[in-house]
Amino acid sequence: MVSVLRLQARSTTDPAVQAALASAVSRVDVVAKVHDRLRNTADSSRIDLAPYIEALCGASPTSIVGYARSRSVSAASISRC
Repeated sequence: MVSVLRLQARSTTDPAVQAALASAVSRVDVVAKVHDRLRNTADSSRIDLAPYIEALCGASPTSIVGYARSRSVSAASISRC
């Protein structure tokens, strides 16, 4: 998916379209990274959310074109019932 979006971004000269596609690439990339982390979790009955939330928040500012905001995240592990 990311490759297709990048190809589309390279094929246009419109800066607004390029920015929109770059934003979409960032969002898809974040979801893919979180998915990979969840897939590689050894114990699916217990997931430490902190690394996932930190990765998501750490990557998300680049996914919102023209939007910068400082944030802080604190998360704890939870057990699935």
